[in-house]
Amino acid sequence: MKAILCVRLREILYKSVHYCLERREQTGSNQDRKSSGRPRCVTVQEDMYIRVSGLRNRHLTGLQLAVSLNSTRQTSASSATVKRQLWVVVIILIVTLSVLFDQLMIPL
Repeated sequence: MKAILCVRLREILYKSVHYCLERREQTGSNQDRKSSGRPRCVTVQEDMYIRVSGLRNRHLTGLQLAVSLNSTRQTSASSATVKRQLWVVVIILIVTLSVLFDQLMIPL
């Protein structure tokens, strides 16, 4: 039910919110799990840079953030990678707000 309300507020995929809420209930956090797939393009510090820059400068597009990130790197990160990280920030904020609302017993 929480996931449906969050989706209506931000018009994002139901599965994205549902899986985040499910992971939060199972593990107690929303951190990424270790995976055996392809190595990540950006480091944890660069992820943090993308998130902080996106929150500080909300008028910047994903492409502009990618250009500013790539100006300090030897290998380039695509704008799709940056946009994906920005969506992660949005989903985590929605999940965190829904948990806080549940704790305060405020209906969405």
